[in-house]
Amino acid sequence: MSANIDLAAEHLAECKRAEDAARAERVAAEEALIELIGAKEEGATTVKTDRFRVTTTGKLTRSLDDAALSAIFPTLPEGLRERVFPARFGLSLSELRGVEANDPTLYRRMAEVITVKPAKTAVSIEPLS
Repeated sequence: MSANIDLAAEHLAECKRAEDAARAERVAAEEALIELIGAKEEGATTVKTDRFRVTTTGKLTRSLDDAALSAIFPTLPEGLRERVFPARFGLSLSELRGVEANDPTLYRRMAEVITVKPAKTAVSIEPLS
């Protein structure tokens, strides 16, 4: 059995190396196209050739400084602030597990609004030699 596991793990390691090499090659090809076409800081740039339509899309990631927002939030126009900064719900798994362990009745109420689906099982390998 150990030999079969070693073979399967080595195959996975080979696949990951090939995937990493393919990813690096793809990224280099994308960078070459960006160099040729250009890219806006935010928005799309499209070029058509005889064989391809190539689009580069610049994106900006935005995040909030919760403490700074809390300080200015009351001063913003009421109708606008909720549209620009809508409230969002999240889930703290550690807190939920604490409720499950300490208050099963409350947990059952909370569980009614939570959808649970199995995630992809992770596999990691680490060569020993």
